[in-house]
Amino acid sequence: MVPRFNMHVHTWRSSCAKPEMLLESINRKARSAGLRYVGLSDHIDVAAHNDRPTRNREDLSMGSWDVNFLVGCEATALSPSRVAVFDDVARRLDYVMVAANHYHLGVVENPARREASSYASHYLRMLEGVLGWGLADIVAHPFLHSKIARVLNPLDVLECYDWDELERILVESAQRGLSFELRPGSLSAAPEFFRELVRLCRESGVKFSLGSDAHRLCEIGYPPHFGDELESIGVRNSDLIEPEQFLVSSPR
Repeated sequence: MVPRFNMHVHTWRSSCAKPEMLLESINRKARSAGLRYVGLSDHIDVAAHNDRPTRNREDLSMGSWDVNFLVGCEATALSPSRVAVFDDVARRLDYVMVAANHYHLGVVENPARREASSYASHYLRMLEGVLGWGLADIVAHPFLHSKIARVLNPLDVLECYDWDELERILVESAQRGLSFELRPGSLSAAPEFFRELVRLCRESGVKFSLGSDAHRLCEIGYPPHFGDELESIGVRNSDLIEPEQFLVSSPR
């Protein structure tokens, strides 16, 4: 399998991204990496970040590009009932990616008890909230909460998910067209978990997005082994979203 799209790329407008993440540089790097579609997913963590996608679209309109750019965002789920991107902004984007596990941010609700079972339960509630919101297309870096490593082992959380509840969420995700991201690093950290997730998603009709969460130019292309990793957990081309669907999508 040779991935041809990356839906999770940050520009310099995300404060955690490198200044080198300019559209011209992203375009060149993506072209050399053999990518056909690149999704711009700058962070929206607070209200002041909501102008970032508009600025990216303005910049794109002033250039000529070798790859197909899509203008989206990585919006933070602040709690099970709140997402940081404004609804009117979300409706104008090509796609909306939501991160429901930015637990390291001070603006994000954490479970009352900082233990693995509590994070597993809280995350499923976050996903239910994302589904209820109804404007999300992709869930960023799902299930494996690498940012809580200072609090507890993220792998312990994987052991605590209620799979019956998770399956129910997957069925609803398929009905609402919500996909889940697969990215380098996560798969190798927990291959058995993601192998089972792939199986359940296929049964439920849920698709996967691919993204590297690139904050530097060297992260835009995938590692050489990523295609093999995807195949090793059972991913087929038919399990992946088609980025073209976002280019022709009607207003939300």
